[in-house]
Amino acid sequence: MCVKQFEYDKKIISYDPDLPDFERPRKKTFYEDDDTLYKITAITSELKDAGTEADVYIKIVGKHTETEKIPLEKSTTNRIKFKSDQSDVFKVTDIDVGKIKKVIIGHNNRGKNPSWHLKEIIIEKNNEKYVFPCGKWLDKKLGDGLIERELIPLENIIERSDKVHNFIGMTVNYSISVKTSDILGAGTDSDIFLKIYGQYRKSDFIELKKSLTHKNKFEQGNTDVFEIKEEFFGELVKIKVKQNVKGLNPDWHLNELIVESSDLGRKWIFPFNNWLEKNENGSYLIELFPLNNKDTVSSSNTKEYKIEVYTGDLPKCGTDSNVFITLFGEEQESSEFHLNKSENHFNKFERDNIDRFIFETNDLGRLIGIRVRHDNSGFYPSWFLNQVTISDKSDKYEFICNKWFSTKRDDCKIDRIIKEKNYEKNLQTLQKDQRKKKRIIKKPKDDKNKKEKTIELCNDFKYYYVKIFTGRNQNLAGTDLKAEIKIFGDNLVSKAFKLNETKSHELKFERNQIDVFEIKSEDDLGVIYAVELNLMDCLSKANDLDLEKIEIIDNNFTYKFDYNQAISIKNPEKVKYVKKILLENNAQFF
Repeated sequence: MCVKQFEYDKKIISYDPDLPDFERPRKKTFYEDDDTLYKITAITSELKDAGTEADVYIKIVGKHTETEKIPLEKSTTNRIKFKSDQSDVFKVTDIDVGKIKKVIIGHNNRGKNPSWHLKEIIIEKNNEKYVFPCGKWLDKKLGDGLIERELIPLENIIERSDKVHNFIGMTVNYSISVKTSDILGAGTDSDIFLKIYGQYRKSDFIELKKSLTHKNKFEQGNTDVFEIKEEFFGELVKIKVKQNVKGLNPDWHLNELIVESSDLGRKWIFPFNNWLEKNENGSYLIELFPLNNKDTVSSSNTKEYKIEVYTGDLPKCGTDSNVFITLFGEEQESSEFHLNKSENHFNKFERDNIDRFIFETNDLGRLIGIRVRHDNSGFYPSWFLNQVTISDKSDKYEFICNKWFSTKRDDCKIDRIIKEKNYEKNLQTLQKDQRKKKRIIKKPKDDKNKKEKTIELCNDFKYYYVKIFTGRNQNLAGTDLKAEIKIFGDNLVSKAFKLNETKSHELKFERNQIDVFEIKSEDDLGVIYAVELNLMDCLSKANDLDLEKIEIIDNNFTYKFDYNQAISIKNPEKVKYVKKILLENNAQFF
């Protein structure tokens, strides 16, 4: 059998003697397929001075073979390559290495600013896509001093991260991004400390001293990045944020906190979007909990959304207030965005204006709803919103409102849930199908030859199921208090329903228990955005309740309202809950 050797074509790979450790081009082997086109995207981090002037090269290692060190010479996206917070795309033709196992990326440490902080590398070939997170310096003076790194694909990192025994006891690099809100007076001069709680351990309070992105940290609208090395936490459960109040501007409005680990290929998002205020103990301390999704660091999991906000054409319908929006998708929900800087108007939300905003967040799936609110600040807070349109690369969604956001007009609301236009039609169709007329067939007893009579009975009632979750606090027993619940929907607000008999237990509201109640309503309440629980006193001493959350089940949809606090009923009062999750598919029925 004759095996033909493939001759090397000098036009394919150029040899540069200035690059370190280069070998002369070699001949292809029998196992190397025809040449293939590689699209290589190098994403430089957004850190200060993250860009490099050095000559960068890459080596691709695959299942069958590997390339030589390929210089990344000409970016197809930018005239000056490898600048901070920039993506550079390179197209090179080289041997097909098969399935890519790893890449080696490095530079020759030349130029005035050779330091480089690489966020990640993305390689595309033959309809295949590989993501290689890095998140480290390639510099002889910063980090571990390496200017060449070996990176493995994201899928391999996730596989390793699932095997937690590989990381227990190891030191892991974590990057912490702290985003200060872009509203007036949001920045602070105070010292900020974090305490991280993980699946396997918790840290001490860590002071966020030196920002990698800004000289003055925690300024209005800035995102400060800090790097820490800590023993592996496992899955992050929560973070405590403590503020040591000092300076001329001690107040602080925190938008969100993001923890990333390129070692694990993981990302945790902790939304807040509020002022840090003094708690019951007199200290400035809050607890943040991550969103219920396991995001990777990869930029390929994010999507850019273009938001257009249509203000009405009515007298005095523009607003000076701070406006916020949250997007709800079939997969998950976004954190709350502050609509601060309009892309096309200096004065935003003016009469008959269309203001455009662009945000990048996780891929939420098909959008089904939004939450829009403002803080009622400024000289002219009242606002009439016509509609909001949101588009990504493939889809466009419309959210029709035509209502005032005002404490003095219409229903006096400044916080609304708005359903997607087409999704609302599908929801109404689904609800009609689920409440369709029942067909009852009756046969006359006397005459067998007579045709069967079909009687249609219409079900005029809508059924909701209320699930109340009590906690495990050993110091608090269940309560004997009488309870009523009121449900707030965007169609109307229900009357107060008495929660008398639970369908799941003999005694209701006992410790560590889920009680299910059936509610029969004459009206469809629409999308549920809040509930109100009224606990009424009785003669029993069991007047305390450890309440975890309340769920409202409406056909195929579940609305969740977290509380996670103990309620003392010495002075009975109404407790109102803020919506956490709009809905969930595949709701469980009782």
